Amino acid sequence: MNQSIRFRGLSLAKDEQAVQNGELSLCANVELHDAALRPSVLSGTKLSTPLTAPNKDWDETAATDARSVIDLIYVHKTASYTNLLGYIETDNGEPYYLYWYQEDGTFGGLVKTLSFMPTAIDSVGNTLVIVSEAGIEYALWKNTDKQYKWLGDKPPYLDIRFGLGANNFGNYETGGVDIEGSAEGFSEAWQMTNYSCNDSINRISKYSQFEYGERQVNFKEAAQSDFTQNIWALINRTNDLIAKDGHFYANFFVRYCYRLYDGSMVMHSAPVFMPVLVPDNYVVVISNLATDPGTSTNVWTDDTGTSNHDWRVYWNDKLKIRRKDSKGNDCTFAISKVTFQYMPRNVALQYLVRSSYYDISLLKDWSDIVKSVDIFVSAPITAVDETKMVKSASRYSDDYTVSKGTSLRWKPDWCLNGDVNYPVETIVDIPSLSHDAYADKIRNTSAFFKIASIKTDDINHTSEYADLKVDKMKVYNVSAQEQMKDDYKTHNFLFPKGLYVYNHRINVYGLYEQLFHGFKPSQMFFYNARLNCSEKEKNDVFTIKSVYVRLNTDEGIKYVMVDRLTSEEVQPYVLFNLPVFYPDARADKMYFIGSRTGSDESFTNKCAEIDLTSCDELNGSMHVRGFTSSYTFVDAPTINVDDIVQMPNRIYTSEQNNPYYFPVEAINTVGTGDIIGLAATTRALSQGQFGQYPLMAFTTDGIWALNVSSSGTYSTIHPISREVCVNAASICQLDQSVVFATYRALNKVAESSVASFSDILDGPFFNIASALKELYDYFNSGSHADHDIMELLSFSTPPIEYFQQGMVINDFVNNRLIVLPASSEQSQEVALVYSIRDSAWSTMLIDTPRKVINSYPYPYLQQTDGSVLVLNKKYDYTDSTLYNGLLVTRTLSFDGVMQCISAFDQQTDAASLQLLFFFGSNDNRTWHYIGRSNRPHSSYLPGHSFRFFRLAVYTKMSCAEKYFQTNLSITQKYQKL
Repeated sequence: MNQSIRFRGLSLAKDEQAVQNGELSLCANVELHDAALRPSVLSGTKLSTPLTAPNKDWDETAATDARSVIDLIYVHKTASYTNLLGYIETDNGEPYYLYWYQEDGTFGGLVKTLSFMPTAIDSVGNTLVIVSEAGIEYALWKNTDKQYKWLGDKPPYLDIRFGLGANNFGNYETGGVDIEGSAEGFSEAWQMTNYSCNDSINRISKYSQFEYGERQVNFKEAAQSDFTQNIWALINRTNDLIAKDGHFYANFFVRYCYRLYDGSMVMHSAPVFMPVLVPDNYVVVISNLATDPGTSTNVWTDDTGTSNHDWRVYWNDKLKIRRKDSKGNDCTFAISKVTFQYMPRNVALQYLVRSSYYDISLLKDWSDIVKSVDIFVSAPITAVDETKMVKSASRYSDDYTVSKGTSLRWKPDWCLNGDVNYPVETIVDIPSLSHDAYADKIRNTSAFFKIASIKTDDINHTSEYADLKVDKMKVYNVSAQEQMKDDYKTHNFLFPKGLYVYNHRINVYGLYEQLFHGFKPSQMFFYNARLNCSEKEKNDVFTIKSVYVRLNTDEGIKYVMVDRLTSEEVQPYVLFNLPVFYPDARADKMYFIGSRTGSDESFTNKCAEIDLTSCDELNGSMHVRGFTSSYTFVDAPTINVDDIVQMPNRIYTSEQNNPYYFPVEAINTVGTGDIIGLAATTRALSQGQFGQYPLMAFTTDGIWALNVSSSGTYSTIHPISREVCVNAASICQLDQSVVFATYRALNKVAESSVASFSDILDGPFFNIASALKELYDYFNSGSHADHDIMELLSFSTPPIEYFQQGMVINDFVNNRLIVLPASSEQSQEVALVYSIRDSAWSTMLIDTPRKVINSYPYPYLQQTDGSVLVLNKKYDYTDSTLYNGLLVTRTLSFDGVMQCISAFDQQTDAASLQLLFFFGSNDNRTWHYIGRSNRPHSSYLPGHSFRFFRLAVYTKMSCAEKYFQTNLSITQKYQKL
């Protein structure tokens, strides 16, 4: 009977009684290659120069030990260059140097001295993304300089402060009044109606002084509609002229952000509320009216001839008005009916760059990334309600403004009538929201429009406030300008465990965040944080020593402290009423701790505890109060800072081709466990060419698949399997699937299915040393001693344990997986090899690599001397070098009866003779050495009968040669009963 033994690769798992003939207990340094055995070798290009640190006399910052081997960590590949990145531990202060090398291993230069060992590096385009205990840091390859430009973690945040200039003048129109204009401009505008005072106004008299804000006159119903139209015509046309000049007439927000090279907006400032006039917006005086104090020396007679001594409003339809321009020149005119006088606010936005020269210089280092600082404003935020009628007028009440040189108490210096000597202070009650409702409106303002941009290279430190150069038409048509895209925690620092680049986006995972420490008070309030108001309020100052923010996170209460804060002064009215902001919707309280002076209540170490409310539209929390002068300070609390939030199951995905920005819509939560690693199941050829689940997340609670939307972000997340990856280094991408190790197997996941392809290795290695002692002894001593074969024979680590510790690389060119050992002190180690083409396992002896980089499509293996082998070559069929190998079959059983091997034929095209060993057993446990032969074939072998056999083949082949099979002639022996 003839038997052909076609070898099938390494097999450990099945019962010996169930194996197929040809499965191997040992397949060492040979592998199944197109169904035949060939030598197992690493094919690739060795870099001409080992990766070593430069000589110290070349670079004084280099390591003390000249020419020390650096650890390869990343290969930076683009269409125009390939750079190798490596690091070395130092002994002179800073722990690590990060170097780069040219494609052939030639030293390139120092990238940066690092405080922490880099744990992962990846790239998007010409940007390196470095992960370490310091978080995420960046370096930019400058092709013109042939060097990396170190950027660091984030661009420095510039301290830009805003204020308002003095009230400007304008050549305002005067409705219904014949008057000349002036190129110098005026500070007020008029509108005359068709109504006399007597026909349209009802006076209110009282025997005591009118209080601030107390009503003085009512408008008759017949005049209300006309008065309302006239007032709004006056206000709107005047405001229109102010806006056309690029100035502001009502309260608004201003904020700025960094504009990146792709248009992304990051690191937004707090929205700073600019109090053009608070709490009200527009001041409209009735020019015809004056308040009579009602004294005995000022008796006056009304239209009916009655003498009056009480407090009441005096009117006169016909008046001569002096209108002074900004140079003091008079323009006189006359009015004959009820005339409204609008006292507009006309102010320019001013700014001051308070950052140090050092921070500005650092920002300019980022000029390739941060192209400009863009400044945005909101539309005017008014409290008025234009849908309601104007029905009355009252004695003025205190309003507050940040501008200089403005008085809100008017004298009749425009009136030339000699009998009018009383204060002109009756202001139209323009229908408005309540103070609380207005505060809510401010809090919910979310649209900001671009009015100016400062190029990064043009930013300089300034010592005085200057008018912001704006496009006047942008201010005039502000709501039609580019709108600010809101920020989402770009001030926070991310500390990921790993990163993965897919579809030109960087994905960081297994991370924690350090919360933003918050804005300084000077960055949340307008310049000087003081309003023009009563002398008592002007002198009431709260000096802020420290600021804390409380956040209510999923991990509980967290506290951050504003750093780099010096003492800052603010009026309590400003602190308690005007907006304060923190760019995180989880913030619910802000604490301002300091001392108060210049008021009836002076103290030290007190706290203004401010409640923050999540904004409806902004990614942040804000406080605005209803503009009252009542505020309470409390004892300063003891606060322990805790600004770290764990996010082990979160994936942050950057904008496409922009690793510096992680938009909120690209942040995903995956399961409830920790993310171990990410891998793609397919590579996109163009947008839209993705698999069903292109990105896999391996977590401690299973495998999750992320679908890609048309915008490139992940739209849905699905659980695929509860199989848990136990070794991040085992995650390896194939063309359409991903390999990973569990406690049970080495698995492959494709689309939504998970299957093991290591079941055949699920068992202990066959103990050749004790079971086939003669084979072991043959290579262990004497003239046949072979150290390499002995290393392979002695390999006894269960493959399942090996997978849990080793690293899987994809030898893409040769269509095989190689499982390399974890770090080892041995000069050589055994690697497991899986032929994807033949679905067969084998083992291979390799020089223990110092570092291994799975850089698609070619892995890089660095040896202990720094040399690097790139696995970029196909199997070399012309290589004539002879390689030793050994294979041992599993149990061969021929019908389970007593038989003997009477002849053999080794089917090989090798020129060298292959050594064939024969072993027999009757119980499949104890093996007897039958003999060996180096003949290619034999027609007669005398021997004993056995029920089971094992063969061992010691091969000596070049890559051009192969071993096909062994043919046996079997003779059945009959035993007597």
